[in-house]
Amino acid sequence: MTPVVQPGYLNSGFVNYRPTGLAPFKIDFALHGGISANIKQVSMDMSPAFIKGVTEYLPQSAITFDKFHVFKIVSSALEEVRRAEQRESPEHYNILKGSRYALLKNIDNLNQKATHQVVNIAYSNLNLKTGRAWRMKKSFSEIYNLIGEEGVSALAKWCAWAVRSQLRPMIDAARTIKAHWDGVVSYFSSGVTNAVLESTNASFQAARAIARGYRNPAYAIAILYLIAGKLNIPTLNRTHTK
Repeated sequence: MTPVVQPGYLNSGFVNYRPTGLAPFKIDFALHGGISANIKQVSMDMSPAFIKGVTEYLPQSAITFDKFHVFKIVSSALEEVRRAEQRESPEHYNILKGSRYALLKNIDNLNQKATHQVVNIAYSNLNLKTGRAWRMKKSFSEIYNLIGEEGVSALAKWCAWAVRSQLRPMIDAARTIKAHWDGVVSYFSSGVTNAVLESTNASFQAARAIARGYRNPAYAIAILYLIAGKLNIPTLNRTHTK
């Protein structure tokens, strides 16, 4: 969530830099006819700066923490468990070696070899810590298929399970979620995510890579508008005009 203000006049002078944050966004939004009071939902990650900005400049807006960022917290906890167990349990090194990709991905999207690797870790008689953490990650992802109070209740039960798991990274993940509870469970009623913005950002990053970067912020902003602005620009090659 990094609003960008187009170079132009803001209050007392010409802006020839790229200000960020909600204060300049709110001004630019108004200059383009937007009414910030009509913004009812904001989807974002758990950055304290973002939370402070929304609270200060968009107090009427409800915060929903993006589900992909919340899921990353749990996935990172799983990876911490795997690395620690692989390091501390030499007898399990071979079964855990090279499993990072398979464990973090959706099992439904894995090939046969990777699926077999996950099953061996998660459901073997070895009772691996990594296996327990993976089952918790899988259960967590399924919660986001629920809506309303059903989702809130399922998440509360998951957090209680994680706290009892004796897996420190999972305990920390649950505590992080509980510390941001209102914004996390807001998803089950709002359903908003950062998906569209993340897609736009990916397209812009690809364009920036092709250009080897932009020294002038105005050029970067122009390219961003060309990529994401849905502008109706007539082709210069009339031969191929449809």
